[in-house]
Amino acid sequence: MAKAKLAVVPAGESGIFITQPFPCDDNGEPKSVMVGHSSSANFAVINGSDDGVVLRAVRIAASGTLRGFRGLALTGSEEIASSSSSSRSLDFVRSIRLQPESHVSFTITFSPGQVGYYPARILCDLQPAWRVVQHIQATGDDEVSKDSWPTAPYCKRKPKKMPRSRNIVPGVSPPAPKFELVLPQFWMPAGVRRDFQKKTTPRVFNDGLSPATYARYFAALLYEEEYQMEFDIRAYDMENVVMRQDSGFLILKVLGLAERRPSVLYRDRIYLMPPGTQDKEYEGYVHRVNAEEVFLKFANDFHRVFIQGTRFDVRFSFSRTNLKRCHHAVASISPQLCNMFVFPNPTISPPPPPPPPLRFRPISHGSLNEEQMSAVQEIVAKRGAPPYIIFGPPGTGKTVTVVEAILQVRRHNKDAVILACAPSNNASDLLLERLAKFVENRHMLRLNAFTRSRADIPDKVKEFSNGDGSPFANCPSREELMSFKIIVTTCMSAGMLHSRGVPAGHFSHIFLDESGQPTEPEAMVAAINFAAPSTVLVLAGDHQQLGPVIRSSRADKFGLSKSFLERLISSPPYTPPFKKEMVTKLVRNYRSHPSILDLPSRLFYQGELVPCAGEFSRSLCEWGWLPNKKFPILFIGVEGKDLREGNSPSWFNAAEVSKVMEVVKSLRDMRRNKPLPTEIGIITPYRKQVQKIKGFLSKERLAEIKVGSVEEFQGQEKRAIIVSTVRSSLEFLGHDKKFNLGFLFNPKRFNVAITRPQALLVVVGNPGILSKNEHWNKFMRYCIRNGSYTGCRIPATDAPDNTPDYLEISDDEAKDQPWREAV
Repeated sequence: MAKAKLAVVPAGESGIFITQPFPCDDNGEPKSVMVGHSSSANFAVINGSDDGVVLRAVRIAASGTLRGFRGLALTGSEEIASSSSSSRSLDFVRSIRLQPESHVSFTITFSPGQVGYYPARILCDLQPAWRVVQHIQATGDDEVSKDSWPTAPYCKRKPKKMPRSRNIVPGVSPPAPKFELVLPQFWMPAGVRRDFQKKTTPRVFNDGLSPATYARYFAALLYEEEYQMEFDIRAYDMENVVMRQDSGFLILKVLGLAERRPSVLYRDRIYLMPPGTQDKEYEGYVHRVNAEEVFLKFANDFHRVFIQGTRFDVRFSFSRTNLKRCHHAVASISPQLCNMFVFPNPTISPPPPPPPPLRFRPISHGSLNEEQMSAVQEIVAKRGAPPYIIFGPPGTGKTVTVVEAILQVRRHNKDAVILACAPSNNASDLLLERLAKFVENRHMLRLNAFTRSRADIPDKVKEFSNGDGSPFANCPSREELMSFKIIVTTCMSAGMLHSRGVPAGHFSHIFLDESGQPTEPEAMVAAINFAAPSTVLVLAGDHQQLGPVIRSSRADKFGLSKSFLERLISSPPYTPPFKKEMVTKLVRNYRSHPSILDLPSRLFYQGELVPCAGEFSRSLCEWGWLPNKKFPILFIGVEGKDLREGNSPSWFNAAEVSKVMEVVKSLRDMRRNKPLPTEIGIITPYRKQVQKIKGFLSKERLAEIKVGSVEEFQGQEKRAIIVSTVRSSLEFLGHDKKFNLGFLFNPKRFNVAITRPQALLVVVGNPGILSKNEHWNKFMRYCIRNGSYTGCRIPATDAPDNTPDYLEISDDEAKDQPWREAV
């Protein structure tokens, strides 16, 4: 059917005005009405033009799935138009002539049926064929969502980048180990910086990654990342601030520090300059970080003459230590090691015939499955390159396999010396705690970075940790380090071993757990610095889960976000079908209910995951909110509003906060098989949403429930997981895609989020937004097919993404509508 388009103009153009019935409050937020209540307001259609016009019809059309505007009438008259909760539009049809400077008033009623955001439009159709549009909005709230609304209007921080000075007065640095080997600075070459400023692509990126370009390629990527880091850190520069003096420190308050915006660590440097001057900067070293306060020490003379209340401009910086370690690692790879470990090609040096299968009794676990046994056998029997991969999808016992392999290597090879690394302190601590049950502390060391506070180290880990009782860890001597049979550390802290002079070949085995998370240069810091041709290198991880966190979009584009594990497993000889001497894929999942496991297995693991969880995974199937008691997944559709407050750029969604709290209270009030607070996890991608939910949990005395981002839940599991996706507007999705935020543009985040639960998964989100993403749309349809969707209306699967249909009218409609006739 052909459509005749109306000429559409916003209210106020062409002299026709429509007043706002529900104006925003002083913070710029929509009118709020409590669910179950009503609010009526007037609006006027004003003819401010020089000519008379004929108002043919007035419509109220919902912009989203929620319908809350239920009554429309000429002011002072009885209701002429009304709608049910299922009707999309509210129509007043009567031709009215408006003379110049005249107006007609209408009354509209808003009655929200559920918590959420109710955007709509007032559509005024005028003769002959044009339409005036006014956008209106309101929210339906309960006590929780109302209390979650912004406390102050969002004000985007526009920092002034503080100038640098060549004249820097050095500060007093905290104590640090003196290493035998000092790394080169690896300063960014001036020509490279000019290329970045001109947005010129380095030539080596066009050459591609190969053994011949390896060092140059990753050096360019690291410089790209550093260039972006320099830009990003300056966004936190502060001007005209004061400090206070206490116990020999100058204390600077930094808002956003708790969110790591910016991230400030022990021994970082912060620079001060009196406002309006550029001749001198004062360097302050960070000695301690406490909540939103940084404890600094400057030159002694600066402390002596400091006057309370003096104002300064502040410039932040970041430590280049880890960048230097990465540069050194990729620059130091010999051609031999490059061909053996970095670009392994077994056809050059075919592996020896496999030994007879090793028979052993498990040490760390009562029993191992077939795939775990095979992996341990291969690792114990292995001698030298190429790397061996344990591909461990969620809940398949990857860390159990790594721990067992380490213990069996020690049992069968008395001369073995093992380096076990992970990308984070949490993952390294977990590895240490698993091994600590079977290894004495005189044989094993947890090597912590000297910048790590001992207060942050778990008590069990402290027994194995370096340190002399001071607030921060020191680094043992070369002789002490080489006396341990097992050293557990992070990939980056392994650089301290090299700086202490521990030679290549000292470790017979190197294990990189969670090896899908570090960048390839970070993995090289732990691997290649200590590898010899006879070294056994084991990578354990899952490239389908969270990968490296990269700031530079161009470094991301050219491969810095692809881990060493992902690059290897995507290239021969590691590609499927997997050869057992190269890769073992663990497929038996001991975590999740079969229904929770089914979709991610099909989307990410070729449908190979086998559900092996016990009855515990069925322990929440009787939860009262589940429509399908055999399907412990629930999608709750909520149409909220993307919100920000104050100067925080982080997003939150008040309607989703309310729904999450409803779910939590329902789980708390279960009579049978009630989950403990420590068995519940809430995953949400934005820091502000985390803060809002934590605040309400504390009020309900449920602070033990863990709330955090996907990154904080990687490698963890909970009996019940609630996911709040937050996003409710297409407007800001481009921002998320650019900065790699949220769930919608990162399938790995999606995979991690939905594979954390053991017995129950609840997703709270906007179906209209989530359906735009392939994986989330499949998840939503999976729930719908199993009768486990509730909440706001589901968008049609074939809904167009182009011009909204309220801007169009068909010829057929034009013939049938009585308001098309002139008075």
